Order: sequence, then C-alpha cells, then structure tokens
Amino acid sequence: MVPTKRNRSSPLPPSLLLSIAIGFWCTITCAEGWAMLPSNRNRLFSMHPLSPLKTASALRESKQEDAEALPDFSGKTLFQRTFYRLTSSAKVAQPNSIVVEERLRFQADSVDKSKARPMGGVTYILREGTDEDEITDEIFRLDVQGMIGGSSTSQSMIATILFLASNPQICQGTMLQLAAGDSGVAASILGCIGAGYAADKEGYKAKKKLRKQRREDAANAEDDPLLHAKPDDMLPPSLARLILSDESSSGLQKAYEVVKSASLSPGKVTIQELLWSRRPGMMGSPSMRNGPNMNGAYRTIVGCDMPYSFPSAKELARCVAHGLLPSDLVAQAQVESGSKRTTGANPSSGGGGGFLGMGDDVGTDTAPSTATADLEVDIDPAVPPAFVHIAAESTIMSSEDAIYLRQFLEQGYRMTVSTNYFKMERLSFHYQTLETIAPTLADEAKLDDMELELVDEGTPSYQSLIAIHHPDYAGDGSGELFFPIENGSYKGGSRGAGTYLEPETEGGSFMG
Repeated sequence: MVPTKRNRSSPLPPSLLLSIAIGFWCTITCAEGWAMLPSNRNRLFSMHPLSPLKTASALRESKQEDAEALPDFSGKTLFQRTFYRLTSSAKVAQPNSIVVEERLRFQADSVDKSKARPMGGVTYILREGTDEDEITDEIFRLDVQGMIGGSSTSQSMIATILFLASNPQICQGTMLQLAAGDSGVAASILGCIGAGYAADKEGYKAKKKLRKQRREDAANAEDDPLLHAKPDDMLPPSLARLILSDESSSGLQKAYEVVKSASLSPGKVTIQELLWSRRPGMMGSPSMRNGPNMNGAYRTIVGCDMPYSFPSAKELARCVAHGLLPSDLVAQAQVESGSKRTTGANPSSGGGGGFLGMGDDVGTDTAPSTATADLEVDIDPAVPPAFVHIAAESTIMSSEDAIYLRQFLEQGYRMTVSTNYFKMERLSFHYQTLETIAPTLADEAKLDDMELELVDEGTPSYQSLIAIHHPDYAGDGSGELFFPIENGSYKGGSRGAGTYLEPETEGGSFMG
C-alpha cells in the first residue's frame, strides 16, 4: 500500500499518545514523591528514600506518619565520641601510652526541635593506653573553643599528642611550640601531660589509688596536698618550661584561653610573640625589629602542619637552626653557662614582656633564661635537642613544596634530619543521649556505661620529621659562620652563592 499524507485534524497515533501520557504521569509522581519528603538538613539520621506511587489519601497519611516519626531533641544532649590511638606498627618509645577521646556535644535547634546543632567547644580527653577494645580510665581533659571536631587540623593535632606521649623523652628542658594559636597549644599541653603519664605510669596509678583512699577520709581531705594536685604536677619532671608562641595577637589570645582552661601556672607555661616567618629586620613588633635572639634557647621545638612553601619553609628552617641548642654536650654547657651569667629579657621574647598576664615572670631581671631553666631539672644527656614536626601524609604527598623544609635544614643548615611514618587508628561511634541540657561531669560519666555502636573507622598516616644539629655546631651565635646558607658557601639556586635559597627562576630546584 502506498502511504497517504496525514491530515492536520487527524488524531495522533495511539502509541504516541500512550508515551505522552506515561511521561506526564511520571512527572507528577516524581514531583509528589519529592514533595512528601521531610526536611533533612542538619539531620543526624539518614534520609528517607522515595516511597512508591500512592493515592492522595495515602500520601496524606504518609506525611503525617513522617512528621510523627521525626526525632525530638528538646531537653536532651547528644554526644559524639571518637577515639584515637597509634597502631601497633608505630615505631615509638612507649607503645600504647595513651588513648585520646574527642567529644562533641549537640542540642536541639531553637526553632526546629528535630534538628541538632553543636554546643560549646570540643573536649579532648586523655585516657590510659590499651590495645584492647575497651574504654580506659580518664587521665586529663581539656576544653578547646573554636576547634572543629573531626577536621584534618584536629586529627593532626591528636597525632602530635599521641606522638609526644609515646616518646616522652622528647619533652624535656625548655620546649617551644610554634603556631600555638591554631592547634599547637592543645597539642603541646596534652602531649606533655600524656608524656608525663607515660614516663611514670606506675607512679601515677599509685598516687591515684592513694588519692582515692585519702578522699574517703574526710578528716584529711581538706589539708591533704595530694588531694589538691595541680595540672602542673602531671607535666614531665624533666620539662623545665613550655613556651607557646604565635605571630598574631588573636593566636596568642587563643593560646591564653586554652592555658587558662587547663589551669596551668605561668611558672611552667608562658606565652610569647614570635614572628618566625619574617626575615630579621622586617619584624612587625618594635621589640622584634632585629629578629628574635634565638641563639640556642630551646631543647625541643615542636611544630604541627607548618607551611612548606617558599619563603615560609626557609624562615622556619632558620628559626629552628638558630633556636635549637647544639647537639654537642660541651657546646650545650657553654651556652647554658653563658645564659646563666646573662640577665634581662628572655631570648624568646626579644625584650618584650608577658602577654595577657601569662608569662609575667618573663622579661625581668630575676627571670631565668630559657637555657638556664634547663639547669633546674634533670635532663637526659643521651637525648639530643631536637626539632619535631608532625604532618599528615596526605598533605605531604599532595604538596610539591614538601621537600624543601628538609632540604633547607640539611643543606642550608647542616642539620641531621630523619623522617618516619606512623598510622593512627580512629574509631567513631554513634551518638549517645543524656536527658539533660546542662550535663555535669557526673552525668557524662554515665556515657561509659552505655553501649557504643561503631559507625566509622580509619587509619590515617602521618609523617614525623626530627632534626638535630650537626655535632660540630657550637651554638652561641656561631651560626653565621657555620651555616652554609648564611656564610655564602651554599652553591646553588639562582643567586650564585644562594644565601637566600630562592627558587630557580626557570623552574629549577631551590637547592640547585
């Protein structure tokens, strides 16, 4: 049959009409399916899937059931708890030294009671170490405001805490924390307290048992010094002083708030401005115009996720090289004896005083210098002064500049650098609920008796970088003659002698 031309008024073929009808029906069904979903923004539970096609009356009943099923968080506090510890493969001095718990709190939104919002800061709790799946006794806790729980910054900070506590020999003498205002203040404070516990676990447990016995004796409770122990007593006995430094006033303010929350005394912990990332002569603070007097002031320098890019990596290496005590024991003694004869400003402050009441003993004629403070405690001479830096492996692998810090330290300042990798176990649990909006410590203690449901786990990897001085370095201001980057003997880079370690202008290496 010869096909005929269709008239304009002729009806559409039945198959085409059926396709249009099915498309229109599907559009209406999907729209109704999405419309019946409850709001899931900021919800703590998983989103409901789309239900199959229902009649209008069934949809109304479904909406009512969904509304009745929405959780009501009013009058409750929800807790999310995550536990961290180093894996058994980590090469540390004290395996299973401590466990760190990160605790977040949530309460009902003021408008929508089915939604929960964060409440307060993040609480970090040090617990006794174990390789078993159990919640151990608490050692110390610290509340930190402004920290985002579970973030990469928080996890790097926890990795630093675990590393210091697992290598307590590092925390001795005068210790400097760089960039304390970010996460360094909590990393160094909790790391040192964890190191103090790990260095004398049996002594800590004996005091804890004796404290419990004496607390039961009401007659001795008021005057017994054992029952009024300060957090200072939990720091390692070999730690002379912990100095928390930062470049900005806001960072110093954050550090001050954390120190205040930890109830540490100014005699043991001080806060100082240190503009380490700026070249000497370009310092912003009048007291720092000529740069910090960092001639062998510190036995330990700690950094966490410090910048690797140029020129920050170069200035960080300079700060470390000039600030760290020499490795040679005779040179150390000469630096310390020279500091003992010197009065006046603390080397870390460049002549400035304390900050916001912290470190008011610094900058006076009667204050011991940082190197002299080391003479007041027992130092293990077998442990050389060291710079310790912890960074996430993911950060190092994704940064093309990550190699330069090590090259500056090794080739520019002749330091011996070793790197290693360790894994941190992370266990996150489902929310626990308490029927109160103002939980006390006694209330939160009930959480340990509740069942925990594991919802996520991981083993992020971190790099530890440790740098010590060349054995021939004498300290005491001799760096200008000894360090290739400063004496003109460095051969490389785009500036001939390479005293600035600038990058090549045509894509070459910093180090030539």
